[in-house]
Amino acid sequence: MKEKVGLVSYIVYQYLLLLVLMTINKLLFVYVNIPLKDRGDYGDYIGSFEYGLIFDSALSSYILLGSLVIYTFYKVLSAIRLEMVGRHLYYLYCFAIGIIFFSIMILDIWYYNTFNHHADISIFGYTGHMNEIWSTFWMEYPVIKIILWILLTVVTYTACSIINFNKVTNRNLKFNFLEIIKSSLIIIVAIPIFVISARGGITGATLTWGRAEFSQNYFANQTALNGVFALFQSVDVNRSMEKRNADSIKKRFTSEELQTNIRGYLTQPQDTYLPGKNVLRRVTDTQKPIIKPNIVMVLMESFMGANVGVLGYEPDLTPNYNRLAKEGIIFKNIYSTGKRSNRGVVSAITGYPSSYGQALIKKAVAGRRTFYSIPDILKDRGYETSFYYGGDIEFDNMKAFLVRNGIDEIYDVKSFSKEDKIIAWGVPDDKVFDKMSDDLKGMKQPFFTEVFTLSNHSPYDIPEKFKTHSKKEYPKMYKKYDGVAFADYAIGRFTDSIKDEEWAKNTIFVFVADHGANRSVPIEIDWKKFTNPLLIWSPNKKLIKPQMVETLGSQADVLPTLMGILGGEYEHSTWGQNLLSKGGKKEFAYVVDTQYVGIIDKDYIYIEDIVGKKDKLLSKENNKEVENIDLKNYRKKTRTFLELSIEQEKEGTFGK
Repeated sequence: MKEKVGLVSYIVYQYLLLLVLMTINKLLFVYVNIPLKDRGDYGDYIGSFEYGLIFDSALSSYILLGSLVIYTFYKVLSAIRLEMVGRHLYYLYCFAIGIIFFSIMILDIWYYNTFNHHADISIFGYTGHMNEIWSTFWMEYPVIKIILWILLTVVTYTACSIINFNKVTNRNLKFNFLEIIKSSLIIIVAIPIFVISARGGITGATLTWGRAEFSQNYFANQTALNGVFALFQSVDVNRSMEKRNADSIKKRFTSEELQTNIRGYLTQPQDTYLPGKNVLRRVTDTQKPIIKPNIVMVLMESFMGANVGVLGYEPDLTPNYNRLAKEGIIFKNIYSTGKRSNRGVVSAITGYPSSYGQALIKKAVAGRRTFYSIPDILKDRGYETSFYYGGDIEFDNMKAFLVRNGIDEIYDVKSFSKEDKIIAWGVPDDKVFDKMSDDLKGMKQPFFTEVFTLSNHSPYDIPEKFKTHSKKEYPKMYKKYDGVAFADYAIGRFTDSIKDEEWAKNTIFVFVADHGANRSVPIEIDWKKFTNPLLIWSPNKKLIKPQMVETLGSQADVLPTLMGILGGEYEHSTWGQNLLSKGGKKEFAYVVDTQYVGIIDKDYIYIEDIVGKKDKLLSKENNKEVENIDLKNYRKKTRTFLELSIEQEKEGTFGK
């Protein structure tokens, strides 16, 4: 007796079955949760199903990978006369998958109805209160209908799966070598296909919730996101954090004490705090008239201050940057808040510090809260907003974060021709600057545009003529130095090409790095790695008057400093200050580096090891530990920033 259908047909049937059932439940999700204002107008939700297919396909791939494993066991058991054991193992697998996956998917529909976001790991924090949860659920929701729908979906999936499985198998226990070879080849080909699908495609970024942020319509984005995927990713992120953090962080301050502490560090005379859960939400009156020049922010990949000549470091790799510094406002003592792009992207435009553990931009809570950001504030003043990047904008959830926080138009590697994609990460800086400068000529003013550079990133795919530093002279840094030199060239080429343009004469340019670069210095927090040159420049000297600012600060100070130049009143919740204001300078930077958090001030770097539960103070002069200095104030500053950021992320009180 021959098999009724082939293994390939079985895989296709199962894949389509899963997609159909997930789509039906997505329709139910829309029906139950769609905002009243959108009922009758479903135009935005076409994209929900298009982007949702990515998540549904990924989840289906995981399930089918399990099916293929069970199918393999079935074949092995059949060969040793245990065919019925293998068959019932498959039946059990289908029923278990149906119960687990579709119960979560359907219950998530009503969870969203209550909380306005998909279920995440926080639901496991209420397992000790099941009586209250069940009572609430029974009173507020159509429990009988939900249970019946779950059973109908599970039975449909299980029954169809069993039918499909029976079609691809038979009870002929005769050993068939050719059949085994054929099935093995199909499985070998299918597995990498499913792995690619589970990752969300062939891309530099693995699939995250951020891929669902395709529009400005929050509910449409949430509809695209598969509830099962959202929950499992939340669990995975938390698992990674727990593994990294080793132990939970024990609080030293109450919420009231944190509020008092943080306001004591950050408050300036122009600030008026607003009521609400975000203790840093305030209105700042710059006491200056509003001006509306264009703003171009250049977020420079790994452009560490310790490579910048104008800041006094050697070797001097930045002749073009040095020249611009003499023509603008150069801040000599600025630091990054973290060591990765996924921290710098957030801090530079929101004034929020680097989070401990997993980057905030990758957490689901970042998709449910909007920051006060530079582009968001400027949009309220009539600005157009855009973002340029030569790589994959999906990487590290950048696209989702930017869309949620004020960026309207995004141009990434897909916006360039194949001829421009000449480096491993995508498009080199000079070509990205060329496209942006061409676009800005015709852009409606005033505008805010941010460009994130890329070339100064390993593997440093830069032209040969910039590879001038020898391995012999700089054994660990020569490639990085070449990358910095090319980044400096690209900046100089860009500013020279646009300085006489009419739009540029009404533009303020902000140059800041996302983070520094590893210098292989054997200390817990290498403070020089965190040095971050901040430069505000304009070809119009009426907008920016050249000066050098010694005030110590961080990326968190960029937003209030820029808004201080632009004038007027603005609402925000930054963890920074206007570095050009005379009042209330905190004169320290809070930094996070893996398991270490710290404070950098004028003379010292304080380091607290969260995992090792110890701390110390180093001299910036020689990186040697300093004795006989009371660490009480350093501990208070560090713990205030650490504990408040954790509290705000947990409760979602960091934004508006």
